[in-house]
Amino acid sequence: MTERDERDFLRFLRSTADVQLLALDSPSPDSIWLDDFPPRRSGDALSRRFALWNKAFAWQPEVQRRSHDTGVSNTLHAPVIEYLRHPFSTPAQDVGRLYWSRGLPADAGNGGDPEFARWWQQVEDWVKQHAHHRTGEGAAMHYLPWAWWRYGKWVRG
Repeated sequence: MTERDERDFLRFLRSTADVQLLALDSPSPDSIWLDDFPPRRSGDALSRRFALWNKAFAWQPEVQRRSHDTGVSNTLHAPVIEYLRHPFSTPAQDVGRLYWSRGLPADAGNGGDPEFARWWQQVEDWVKQHAHHRTGEGAAMHYLPWAWWRYGKWVRG
């Protein structure tokens, strides 16, 4: 997603639920809670990982100070969608991802919350409806419209 795709995506999410955006890595505790995605900063690990919390699902984020930053420490078993920005401008080992921890409490097939699974399906359907798809290197890649225009159709990123 580009910044424009992120704005469209967040607008969609907020049309489905009361969604709180959280920075999973942040310079200070007061900058964990976000209204919008922050601007991308090349090479800045503190502007890459986010949680999208549908507040209809009970959870309390645990903010933890670390040696060089602050983060949310309890997303592994949380009813959140995690988003890792793709670093279009710099080479990186991590690629962009949008996911939730299947097999954990939110997984309806394993005794979790079927309502969260339904909400995730709605989100996944929206992404697939709006994305351009490319298969390569063993995985399907989904580019939202502006990312496709800037990077995908030219095989960059």
